[in-house]
Amino acid sequence: MRRLLLLFFLFFIFVVSAVDIDVRLKASYEGVYVASYYGKGVRVIDSLFFQNGTAQWQRDDVPEGVYFLADKNGSQRYDFLLGEDQDLTITLNDLGVHGAMVRGAIDSEMFLRYQQFMADGQRTDDERSFFLRKVLTEISDASFLALMVKALLPPTDPPAVLAVNSMAAYDYRIAHFWENYDLTDARLMRTPFFAQRFDYFLNQVLLPREDKMREALLPLLAQAEGSDEILRLLAAEALGVALENKIMGIDALGFEVISRYYLSGRLGELPPKQRQMLEDYVKYTGRCRVGQKGQEILLESWDEHQVSLYETPGEYTLLLFWEPDCEYCKVVLPVLKNEVLPQYKARGLQIFAVNTQKEYDLWKTFILKNELFDWSHGYLPVGVAEFMVDYGVQGTPYMYILDKDKKIVAKNVKLEFLDQMLSRLFASGSIY
Repeated sequence: MRRLLLLFFLFFIFVVSAVDIDVRLKASYEGVYVASYYGKGVRVIDSLFFQNGTAQWQRDDVPEGVYFLADKNGSQRYDFLLGEDQDLTITLNDLGVHGAMVRGAIDSEMFLRYQQFMADGQRTDDERSFFLRKVLTEISDASFLALMVKALLPPTDPPAVLAVNSMAAYDYRIAHFWENYDLTDARLMRTPFFAQRFDYFLNQVLLPREDKMREALLPLLAQAEGSDEILRLLAAEALGVALENKIMGIDALGFEVISRYYLSGRLGELPPKQRQMLEDYVKYTGRCRVGQKGQEILLESWDEHQVSLYETPGEYTLLLFWEPDCEYCKVVLPVLKNEVLPQYKARGLQIFAVNTQKEYDLWKTFILKNELFDWSHGYLPVGVAEFMVDYGVQGTPYMYILDKDKKIVAKNVKLEFLDQMLSRLFASGSIY
């Protein structure tokens, strides 16, 4: 899904420059290609024709970035940097850095020096940082190489006073993770590491919690608004996480990203089908995000009186959408009656159960047969069930946890995690 999103939402925008490179290659290959890094992918630009071990690459539309020469299978590649000065000579034994030389462009030469430094045995982080900082003293601060070198420097470590595995240390690392990156400079897109670093940040650094994901990603996207190219990549990746829907409440992130950057036109016009898909997503998540107050639900009960979600008392309310002929509902409701409610009712838990069907007799029979008298039941005998849209209900059973003000604490709660969530809520006021 995320790869498809990137293919759809990401496209190339280049700055025009002129390239004149002589390539001298001692080894013989069946074919050698010039390619560029861009975001999470690569793009083949040209093929080189060698005569007596020498080839020339000339173009007028090549932006600053990291490029590479590769054999036809892509199994061997030699990375080289193109900065502002793009008139240079590259001399190679083979498609590797050992024995390689670059002449004619200082930044390109410095980049090769760094490659050879890193290839010469295992380097410690301190050795690498020392080398990079020395490079910064020898080059223009506005150059593409300086942009890359700064990004390769490690971020500031949390102060020693913060416990290593504490939330405070985590928050510090997140706040400083991108401190050496200029997210308004689109040249980062043409490096072999920027997209991979964001992927690492997204999938291995960030806690898989909707609150922590939103707190980190929305400000990061705001920082990237100075570059449409970078913003497209980051927004597509963040939206991909939301659409995968593997994290409880992550649709709140999807709602924000879609509203701010896609439906607003900030990233350009969308084809009609994709726009409709995103509009539907916003429609079904806009009123039921974690942290929002849930919509009121007024229904008729099985004993012919009206029930109101807002008037349901309790420290927490378990809002349950179910159907009497749903097989898994027949498993869930007895567990709620016999295990969950006896443990938490005295502590302030209430259950508000909504029948999503209009079949009264089947519904009432189920309630009476299973003696489900300790919570509120409601159904809508006629009319349009707005609560299905208000709470994004697309299947049953579907459970929410609301606080005493009917603010959504958790959504799409699974039975196997319900006891853990309630235990934490009543102990600390948080599901985490």
